Amino acid sequence: MIYPSFSAILSAFSALFPFSIDEIFICLAIVWLVAYVVWKRSKGVCWKRIILGELEFLIWIYVWFYVGWGLNYFRYNLYTRMQVRPVAYQEAQFHSFLKKYTEGLNASYCPQMEVEESVLKTEIQSFYQSLRQLSAQRSAPPRRQVRIQILPQTCRTQHPLRKTSGLGAFRSLHSIGYRGVDR
Repeated sequence: MIYPSFSAILSAFSALFPFSIDEIFICLAIVWLVAYVVWKRSKGVCWKRIILGELEFLIWIYVWFYVGWGLNYFRYNLYTRMQVRPVAYQEAQFHSFLKKYTEGLNASYCPQMEVEESVLKTEIQSFYQSLRQLSAQRSAPPRRQVRIQILPQTCRTQHPLRKTSGLGAFRSLHSIGYRGVDR
């Protein structure tokens, strides 16, 4: 399939920049649309040709959008990729699932605790050192920065949705009582 290789190439390229390349392209396109009118009018080109040139440019932007972003819409849907069947919505089961999920989420809460700055600094430095070692082993450039949160050992509780195996989140949802997806 075309999408995985196309996505890998674009992801590797965009990982080189700490900002969205799409935003720069949009800004340059807007500047070009204004500059094109000024440039062509200074050369004495008629308005009809200028408008046709700008329409052609906008059509190419549409084609670029369709290829660059629209490929996502040609992937297999979630049900096909997860190999499950969609089932009808049942309000009672959904409310039961929400109740169990909320209880599990509330059970995973812990109040903010004080952490020694030296311990936190050491943990962050060792984490980044391990990332550097991993990125040196990989051929692709390192990904964008990630935000890490270090919790004290006493605060690490297992949330029901973190127990994933096999079908991932769907199996976890099933294990806490949600029966919305047949297997």
